[in-house]
Amino acid sequence: MNDVNRIRAVTSNYFFWQGLRISAIGPVLVIAGLNLIAPTWWPFRENGEVVLFAAMVLGLVGFKLIGNYYDRTFGTVRGLPGLHQRREAIKWMLVYPAMFVSMIVDYWLRLPISLSSIVWGGGLLAYWWSTGRGRTHYLLAAGLLALMSALPLTGLVEPGRDMVGVTLVTFGMIYIFGGVLDHLELSRILPPIPEERSDESTL
Repeated sequence: MNDVNRIRAVTSNYFFWQGLRISAIGPVLVIAGLNLIAPTWWPFRENGEVVLFAAMVLGLVGFKLIGNYYDRTFGTVRGLPGLHQRREAIKWMLVYPAMFVSMIVDYWLRLPISLSSIVWGGGLLAYWWSTGRGRTHYLLAAGLLALMSALPLTGLVEPGRDMVGVTLVTFGMIYIFGGVLDHLELSRILPPIPEERSDESTL
């Protein structure tokens, strides 16, 4: 019964368990953060916007191609209409705006405690809770972001622009490695369908 419940939790949130999709977007956040921090070793300090735009294009193309890979390898899931309507409303009307505003507040007010690290960590917890749970790496990542909020107090990172950049880089790395771990977990719970049946199978 536990296995059935786990499969149901995964299939009802199937899109969000396709972790390699998320990994494709991670480099965009990493590059955006490095552009803000602009460390001396970063080779794109002068043309970071061009590199960021190229990463966004490649990320979107990769996102689409990886989606096709999941359709071929794992099959598809037909979602029930309105199943996640409340989650979508909360995400677009509350969580995403809060994440954006927290970055703006940190950037301009140079808070001694990073608001964006706390809010983005909370958003990660909400994502974990609302997409089938499991995947304990997101709990660890949210804890890491919460601890990072105190970095400006230590003097290791300047508040404002630099701290926002560090948060973006960290979140991008969470996307990259968390996405890979999501994929491995999906492969364990829903093994890939045989290649000869992949064109006609549906989960």
